[in-house]
Amino acid sequence: MVKRFAYSAKEKQIIHDHISKEYGPATKIIYLSENQREVPIEYDLLVIYKKDMVILMTFGLGSFVSHNHDEHTNERTEIFMELQADWDCNDPKQIWPIHFIISIAKYSYYNHLTLKWQQIFVNNDYFNESNKIAGVLDLSWYDNNSLACNVDNEFSVSFYQIMIITDTELLFSHKNGVHKLMDYFDDGKTRIVNLDRKSLI
Repeated sequence: MVKRFAYSAKEKQIIHDHISKEYGPATKIIYLSENQREVPIEYDLLVIYKKDMVILMTFGLGSFVSHNHDEHTNERTEIFMELQADWDCNDPKQIWPIHFIISIAKYSYYNHLTLKWQQIFVNNDYFNESNKIAGVLDLSWYDNNSLACNVDNEFSVSFYQIMIITDTELLFSHKNGVHKLMDYFDDGKTRIVNLDRKSLI
């Protein structure tokens, strides 16, 4: 029998309160079916509308405990993207962020991988005609308290932002290391997903 991963009611409340405090209350929830997730992790997507952006964040992904015995950590992970303020989750041309997040969750589960800082994920479905083909997990630029949520001293849920990178930036990271690549994002102005931006390299 396949093991299923889900927050308890208490864990869910603690993490939901943390998200609401540090990132803002969810305006809506995109409920995912088991067929959409394709993994035994019970998570959905929160949509948080801010003044100049929309945050799309997993809620429940942190219930996954890596079944890789080499990973001895109490860290769990939720991930999010900052999207343009006019993002429409009902527009078929704009739902790729949902599919990309789902693909990262699937990769994490099937590769027995705990999601961590500076991991890179290649998107198998190109974003329309854009050359933005990958995402890298980075630390949140919100308040330091937003980086992690301790749950009853049992485990910690870290919050990582998905930064979309171009094919040129992906190649640069392979040659020079992802840490060098992240230096280009340190100005804090490139975090909202913009598929029309030029490469930073």
